[in-house]
Amino acid sequence: MPETSTRLAQLTWAATVHFTADLPGVPPVWGSGFFVAPGWLLTCAHVLRGKVRSGSDKAFLVRGDGFNGGAPARARLVESLYDLDAEGRIPEARDLALVRLLDEDIGHECVWLADWSEQPAGNARVVHGYIPEGPEGTGRGKSWSGTADVDVHEGDYGRRFEEDIRFLPGLSGGPVLDPAGGAVVGVMKARRETGPGGLAIAIHALRGFQERYQEVMKAHDTWHHAQGKHAHGTGDDWIAEQSGLPGAGHAYDANLWTPEDRRHALGLLAALPVPEAAASVSALSKVAHPRRWVKPPPRPCAWRDGHGELYDGSRPLRAEIFLCYLELVRRFAESQGVDTRELADWVERRGEGVSNGEREGAPLSLPPVLLPNDETGDGPVPYPGPGEGAVVILELERLEGERLSYDWTIRIDDGDEDSGFPVDYERDRSGVSAEDLIHRLSGPLADAFAQLDLDGRPAPLEIALDIGEFDTAVHRWQIHQQANLNEQELKQLLGVRRPVVLRHLERRGVSDDEWTKRWSAAHAARSVTPRRVPPPGGRFRKQQVTGMGAGEIPVLCRSAGDDIGREVLRAALDAGHGIALWHIEGHPGARCRKGCDALHEFAVSEFAEAAGAAELPDRIRRIRERISARDVAHPAEAVALLYDDPRRPVPGDTEVYDSPS
Repeated sequence: MPETSTRLAQLTWAATVHFTADLPGVPPVWGSGFFVAPGWLLTCAHVLRGKVRSGSDKAFLVRGDGFNGGAPARARLVESLYDLDAEGRIPEARDLALVRLLDEDIGHECVWLADWSEQPAGNARVVHGYIPEGPEGTGRGKSWSGTADVDVHEGDYGRRFEEDIRFLPGLSGGPVLDPAGGAVVGVMKARRETGPGGLAIAIHALRGFQERYQEVMKAHDTWHHAQGKHAHGTGDDWIAEQSGLPGAGHAYDANLWTPEDRRHALGLLAALPVPEAAASVSALSKVAHPRRWVKPPPRPCAWRDGHGELYDGSRPLRAEIFLCYLELVRRFAESQGVDTRELADWVERRGEGVSNGEREGAPLSLPPVLLPNDETGDGPVPYPGPGEGAVVILELERLEGERLSYDWTIRIDDGDEDSGFPVDYERDRSGVSAEDLIHRLSGPLADAFAQLDLDGRPAPLEIALDIGEFDTAVHRWQIHQQANLNEQELKQLLGVRRPVVLRHLERRGVSDDEWTKRWSAAHAARSVTPRRVPPPGGRFRKQQVTGMGAGEIPVLCRSAGDDIGREVLRAALDAGHGIALWHIEGHPGARCRKGCDALHEFAVSEFAEAAGAAELPDRIRRIRERISARDVAHPAEAVALLYDDPRRPVPGDTEVYDSPS
């Protein structure tokens, strides 16, 4: 079994440990782990499962040959992502845990964690860890390392090793080093019980810790930045080793981004306040380097993650692109009142002699979604079109059968051609029951919103439904229950917190000419005009919707579940309408009732004030906000808005593929 003897291996070993209780009858090696920041260790959640509980004060021991002179140190489990899937397995994304030393004065090495988002399969990796020594594993932990190639990517986070090496018990939680890039890129998860081979977790699964991830990575980059000052000229740290690798770049060519540049840049980014949402990071990295991904990287959480999207595999792009990203981050932070002089000074100095390349003459500016509120005004926010901002899409499909149940998929669409991949979906083949639906969706939706919401600008929610489900009161959804808007706190209700619009599930993956034509005409019109369908006292005729002009929107005081309401909405969809408004609790039958006139008067008044159709979703949200704050009844409380943009149809490929095992 090959072992490495390079300085990179020595640095990795100095940060690698194993966990134990060091008590009679207790296995001496629970599993391995490694230091990622001062006092912080990363391991697999299953290594500590059953031995300590997340957040408990129970201490256990950390020991490593290159740590603390070989003496044990006490630690505790701070946070675990441990969770089981529907089949009782631990998904790679949920098999991580963060451990903290109790003695903060103990010095130690920290690994360098890769910031680049992805590498192709087929590259060699070196696994480090500890195995039990002695007969039947009764002795102390013994260091072990082995090299193997990654030959399969399983989902976003699984990395399967070729079956050319047999991994031993105790290695779970150990670091996986990429010797070509000079960084730790994964965490060892499991070995094959029946033969050679194993599975690792990609390091960017750490982002699942969210705020804790930001805290730990800030400490990681700050530590390595400080180490650069201490190790300058000695050639005795991670960056010095990376600088000697092929493709690392050289200081004499200003257009190349070097490992030393990376260390300095990430250290300066770590000094800034953490980004309030992943949308900030994604928006700025895409301005710096617009690109199409075969599959987008996992959503970023920290400024370093945006820096990591500016690579081709593990090789950095041109220096101008990184400097562009840093300058955008600086401008955004400055707009938030942050002192950015240190970052500004370094970017200016580093930019000397760098050619502008593709950005020659191109103005550098923040994307509109990140402009301060005083630059965008405080009126209704236009709904984002392609490339104008991100939305969360929930596809909700009713399943056939005796039990009322649904399949669902959650996507994030930021308007780019490569967006719209599922971020979560229903894994139970029988779906989720109607009574459990809101509870089951609340966590995944909250996770998606957390990635996109900006301060004062929550991301819109789009729900793609069959017409038979158009009366679903999604705008009333809360974490665990529904309620009328005037009965709950503002921040708890989806339709008060963010624009909520409906889309037609049958249009998934298609965009026809009539739909596109009507959409373009409605958004080009100087005014938006509601048309009552059917007219009061009259019968419905298809001509009432097919004959509508540009900017005219069907408005119904009936529900979509009513015979007439369903007929009107079906005709409107067939005629290419992408916008419509109806009352989800509207009256049945042909005769209008008390309150119908109030609904249509509201539509006329509100639509007349709109500067265009794109304002309608946020106008309705603002009305719901007032309803909730003032505890009053209003016709708009029970309306649903179809806002179905043909320029970015809901993706048609809804099948989720399993990776080979």
